[in-house]
Amino acid sequence: MRMPAPPEPSAIVSTLVARLQPHPATIPVPVRELAAEVCVLADGGLRLTYCLSGDMQALRLPPPGHRRRRHGLWRHTCFEAFVALDDSAYLEWNFSPSGAWQLYRMRAYRAADTPPRTAAPRMVSARGPAGYALRVCIPAPAGRDHGRLRLGLGAVLRTRDGVLTYWALRHPAERPDFHHPDGFTLSIASA
Repeated sequence: MRMPAPPEPSAIVSTLVARLQPHPATIPVPVRELAAEVCVLADGGLRLTYCLSGDMQALRLPPPGHRRRRHGLWRHTCFEAFVALDDSAYLEWNFSPSGAWQLYRMRAYRAADTPPRTAAPRMVSARGPAGYALRVCIPAPAGRDHGRLRLGLGAVLRTRDGVLTYWALRHPAERPDFHHPDGFTLSIASA
C-alpha cells in the first residue's frame, strides 16, 4: 500500500520496523499482518506508520471525519502508541482512522495525570480492499531525557460483527493490557 507522505518537520535520526501480534485470547480475524514503522525525527518528534494487510471488508474502519481530540477511541478501531517518560510515567496516544485522536499522560500504571496540551498530530491515511495505512507525526515528548526511547505500540481492530481484537508488540498479561510496562518493548535512539 502506498502511503502519501506528509511534509516532514525535520530529518529522520533513526528508524525501526516491528510487527504487532494479536493477543492469544483474540478471536481470529482476517488480518494477515500489522506492522509499524517508528522514525525518530531530528526535532525529537516521532513519525509512526501503521500498515495493516488483510480483508478490509471484514473490519470496521471509522470513515474519515473531523480531526479533533476525542475520548474512548479504543472502543472502535484505533492505533496506539505509549512513550515512556521515565521508569513509571508515560504518554498514551490514540489515533482513529476517522482522524480523531487523544493524548493522555500517566504518572504511573493507569494513573492518569492532567491531560497535556498539545497541537493535533499530523495524520494521513490510505485504504484499499486489501490494506490500510496510517502515518502520524507527533511532537517530541516533553519532560523526558534524551537517549533512548522506550515504546509500546498497539491497535484495537473492530470487525464488522462488533468483535474487538487487540494487537501489540508483546502481550505480557493474561488479558489485553497495552499499559503493562512489560509491553513497552521497543527501544530506539532519540534525537
